[in-house]
Amino acid sequence: MERFERELFCAGVEREGMTIVPLRVYFNAKGRAKVALALARGKQLHDKREAEKTRDWNRDKSRLMRERGLLPDFSPEALREIQAISQQATDEFPPN
Repeated sequence: MERFERELFCAGVEREGMTIVPLRVYFNAKGRAKVALALARGKQLHDKREAEKTRDWNRDKSRLMRERGLLPDFSPEALREIQAISQQATDEFPPN
C-alpha cells in the first residue's frame, strides 16, 4: 500500500467517520495474503427510515394477504386478485 493510500484511509476514518471495508482477500504467486480495501460511508438516518417503512409495509401487506386466504398462486386471475387486494390495503394503510 502506498503512502498516499494510507493517508487517504486514515483521513477518511479519522475526520469523516468512514469505515475501512475489506472487499476481497486473495493470495499472490508468492503465497502472501492480499486484501483489497475500500472506504465506505454508512446510511444516512433518512435512508434507514425509508428502508424500514418499505420493509414494514411489505410485511403488513403479506400479513393482510395471508389473512384473506390468498395462496401464492401466480395464475392471471390470482395476480389480478392480489393486485386488487394490495391496492385496497394501500388505500386503507398508506405508507407514510
